[in-house]
Amino acid sequence: MTSVNSSQKRILWVKLPDGVDALQLYPLAQAAGIAINPGPEWSVNKALAEVCRKEFGVPASRPPG
Repeated sequence: MTSVNSSQKRILWVKLPDGVDALQLYPLAQAAGIAINPGPEWSVNKALAEVCRKEFGVPASRPPG
């Protein structure tokens, strides 16, 4: 797992178990209400088949309180 930090969001790259394809996992995750980004969608040559990207963010402006 790799993490990228910025002031507004955190990006997590998760290596899936061997043999688990992120593109095949994607519709199953969606059906379960889990949002993931399959690695191949973030690769110029469609590599990263066993990797998912997950972003966590903070609103740019928070309401008071």
